[in-house]
Amino acid sequence: MEACLARAGVHGTFLPVAAAGCIDHFDVGGDIMVPMRTMKGTCEGESNPKTFVPQMVKWCQQGRFPVDRLLSFYDFADIDQALQDSHDGKIIKAVLRISQQLALRQWPRGPARSVREAPLTPPAA
Repeated sequence: MEACLARAGVHGTFLPVAAAGCIDHFDVGGDIMVPMRTMKGTCEGESNPKTFVPQMVKWCQQGRFPVDRLLSFYDFADIDQALQDSHDGKIIKAVLRISQQLALRQWPRGPARSVREAPLTPPAA
């Protein structure tokens, strides 16, 4: 991200997307204000999901959107590696596979009825 910000040029605009990791040094005065750069945040490209998601599906069906190259799959047991790879920028999107055994495991209050009810980490075995 630092390299992209530096290349934005005077009066340039910098729009980070799919950012991973963190910036070690960021000087608002020297990096943004003096060269009069604009750093803008975005969420999903500020798209309208009702129209954009069907469009992405069409692109995928046409072979124009290589979703399979964007995803990296990890077993749930390897969640720490998935987080590390994402933080290091080695992958674009981690997808965790949850085994049927883990999904059916009894949580402390019985089976979770929804994602919101499930604890963030499974109970100790």
